[in-house]
Amino acid sequence: MKNVNMINPKIKNLLSSSWKLYSDNIAYIISIYLLVTIIGGLCNYIINQSESMDSIQKLIFYFSSELFLIGLSLGLLKILLFLNKNKPTTISTLFTSFDLIFKSFNGSILFSFAISSQSYFLSAALEFDT
Repeated sequence: MKNVNMINPKIKNLLSSSWKLYSDNIAYIISIYLLVTIIGGLCNYIINQSESMDSIQKLIFYFSSELFLIGLSLGLLKILLFLNKNKPTTISTLFTSFDLIFKSFNGSILFSFAISSQSYFLSAALEFDT
């Protein structure tokens, strides 16, 4: 039977410190996640109930609410990183990352391009082998 305690000590310390950090701030982390989820649900509810809006207004609200939710998600990541570095955070930190929206958008485009090109070259290599 294998020894269960053969985990690398560095990994063991990382996991234990991560769990301690999470358990110390569990109420704060869950409340921030719930706030972002409620705001996202409210935006989706408004979009679904907006039968009286013109289609261009609905489209503009849809894009602006999606950009707003991306900004909130980036703020959530910033809060989690601050908690990891033991820096103080507040709810207002959630609203401080809107300047990173277009950088995030560009990063997602580059990531999508990298994944699609990798799958293209992988499929081409597999066809070459057969």
